[in-house]
Amino acid sequence: MRPIHHALIPLAFLLAAGTGCSAGELAETQGTEKQKAPSAVPSTGPEAEAAATETAEIYVEALEEGDAAAGCSVASAEMKAALEESAAQQAGSASCAAGFTAYADRHTGVGGMEVGEVTVHPDGWADTDDGPTAHAEVVYPDGVHSEEGMKVDGFRFPYIDGAWVVDMEVS
Repeated sequence: MRPIHHALIPLAFLLAAGTGCSAGELAETQGTEKQKAPSAVPSTGPEAEAAATETAEIYVEALEEGDAAAGCSVASAEMKAALEESAAQQAGSASCAAGFTAYADRHTGVGGMEVGEVTVHPDGWADTDDGPTAHAEVVYPDGVHSEEGMKVDGFRFPYIDGAWVVDMEVS
């Protein structure tokens, strides 16, 4: 008769195999930074508008303040990659933060930009078929263009993988 702990070893392997755990995966992830997955936000309704508004406000404030960490936190994976590539070409340092800083420097406004109305389009924009899309109006302070201030068209941003993200073209 085998000791009880010898009988538990095959059970441990079965449990590990059933959960998709393998020694190879552990070796691949050791030493890499794990990112916390964002909790999914709805793509429709009042909660979606609140989440989309928060994303737009973070982005606009990041542009105004030059806050690269905040800007990168709401950028899509494609935008982050483009920012990293842009930074690598300009400064030799491939980081989203360096890329966003340069991007914000190229997109300076008059100061005081704020997010106006944010609308969520659950079925996408009229000219796209990309799924849920939000539109944020950008408002400038009083006296910029008129006594009431100035409103510009704003920007669109998609709902990707459970989150509203900014997906601007980096140039």
